[in-house]
Amino acid sequence: MTATGSPSGAEPRSTVEKLALAALLAVVVLVPFTPVDMHLAGLRIADGGTILLPLCALASYPFLRRLGVERLPSLAIESPMAVFMLVSLVGIVFAQTRVTAALAWVRYALYFDLAFVVAALTRRGANRRVVMWAFAGSASLAALLALLQPLRSAAPDRVFAVAGGPAVRVFSTFVNPNFYSEYLVLAFAACIAMAMAERGRGRVVAGAAALLQFVALMLTYTRGSWLALVLGTAVGAALSDPRWLWAVGGVAAGALAVPALRDRLSGLVAGGGSAGQRLTVWAHAFDLIRAFPVIGVGLGGYLNALVRLTGRVASDSGGDILGAHDSYLQLTAEAGLLGGLAFVWTAVAACAAGVRYTLAPGGGPATAETVAQARHVNAALTVGVIAFAVNALVSNSFQHPQAAAFFWVVVGLQAGNGEVLRRLSGLRPVTGGPLGRILFGPGAAQSSLLELEPWQTTLGA
Repeated sequence: MTATGSPSGAEPRSTVEKLALAALLAVVVLVPFTPVDMHLAGLRIADGGTILLPLCALASYPFLRRLGVERLPSLAIESPMAVFMLVSLVGIVFAQTRVTAALAWVRYALYFDLAFVVAALTRRGANRRVVMWAFAGSASLAALLALLQPLRSAAPDRVFAVAGGPAVRVFSTFVNPNFYSEYLVLAFAACIAMAMAERGRGRVVAGAAALLQFVALMLTYTRGSWLALVLGTAVGAALSDPRWLWAVGGVAAGALAVPALRDRLSGLVAGGGSAGQRLTVWAHAFDLIRAFPVIGVGLGGYLNALVRLTGRVASDSGGDILGAHDSYLQLTAEAGLLGGLAFVWTAVAACAAGVRYTLAPGGGPATAETVAQARHVNAALTVGVIAFAVNALVSNSFQHPQAAAFFWVVVGLQAGNGEVLRRLSGLRPVTGGPLGRILFGPGAAQSSLLELEPWQTTLGA
């Protein structure tokens, strides 16, 4: 074993692989800290995350093309995502705001590409480790900034509070606490996966990073993310080792013992508040779906279409909102019933893939310890995928690039690690399929190919 943890026979990174890895690391590290709005000569052009994603796609295309579909892992979501992209592409023609619909379509295409990039790169153990540590480090810095927010004064429009509840809800560098909490469930899962993969000091550092994400998540006072994480963690614990369900239950019970957290959750059953007002917001979404059931109003056109239909903007707590507070309802209104169902299928397929990878039967050439380690890592990543997908039922999770980009990062990590797990278990690898062949070609016959590598490195015993 080499110092880097790769098998001694593993080929070094090629130039195109290094370029793709650098571009991916830029996304993982910088997206949480990029401005929500970027302006050029006073004109709003995009948010920082949307700017970084096309740069990553351009930088990584030579690597994916050279790798070829034969070595491109399947994401397990290609079919439903292709249906969603095709339906929403047709919808651009009929959209009320075609430019907005076209730009939103490109954004979802870039998400899909991002997942492919992550999956292809993280089949190599060293790449997987670098990407996940970068994720953990960036998330930890954002969490430290969040923990400092209650101690700093902020502009009145940047203070998020709950009537009769916590004085300050942290949001770090994100738009608001809800979007930040959606990022945190993914960051928490990635840090837990690192703790499962590492040994010695590395495990301690990763565990501390996970704890930091958890504390920040509690301080967002975002109930949907809390409950979604409990569900995701319970599924991950059951997949990895059912005995850990007791620990999940213990942590949940301990959180309920904190008065501020308990009072915040009690609002769900007390009626009124933002939880009750979501019913009104969802009713508006159903109005749009009934009015445009076949092709929708076009991606990104929800608010404009709602104003045209009702003559007013849906209100939440007296303020205007820009979405349906349910990603799936909003996407159904924008892409029609078929497009909305296809996206729901995409999210369900991503969750199911994590379960399927983790439950892959043994019997392969690897040792039982190596297989168990890869399964624990995959179960932890599945926690984040499930939590984010479930939370999207009550929030605009997929509509905000600063948080949503990391769902596709974790889906890619899950696919890359899952492909390693399949090989360790003696199963045939699953490649990118027809869609991958169309996008990236059959690959160069003489190109160097990545080796499938399990976790082998630590920061020291």
